[in-house]
Amino acid sequence: MRVLYCLVAAWVSVSAAILLTHLLAGERIESAAIEVAPKVIDLGVVYVGDRAAKCIVEVRNVGTYDLVIEPTSSCGCVVLDGKAHVLRPRERVRISLEVAVPEAAQRIHRSIQLNYRAIPRSEIRRLLDVDIIGDVRP
Repeated sequence: MRVLYCLVAAWVSVSAAILLTHLLAGERIESAAIEVAPKVIDLGVVYVGDRAAKCIVEVRNVGTYDLVIEPTSSCGCVVLDGKAHVLRPRERVRISLEVAVPEAAQRIHRSIQLNYRAIPRSEIRRLLDVDIIGDVRP
């Protein structure tokens, strides 16, 4: 076990040294990353018979690759704008969605998934969830 610990510690040290060398040389570290706001959509209290709740999620490309963002939902009760979005670094997109209000009093917990992949490095794939919560009352 001690040998394994030493090997892992050595690997971490070497990886950190390589990264630091690239950063000090002014090289750009390639990455695929997004920021999402809000990460949780709280509908608060909605009532049986209400129309669908409309929401907006803003997605920003904070990485260095162009990204394809493909939103999907956890169920048919969350309707998205239904299209993929291509974002260049530092670009933003607003994704609209509607959440159908259930016909019975209950706690809502739904989610949308933001699948994203880098262009041209499509092997870099990520998934980010945005939760939707709320209370349905009679």
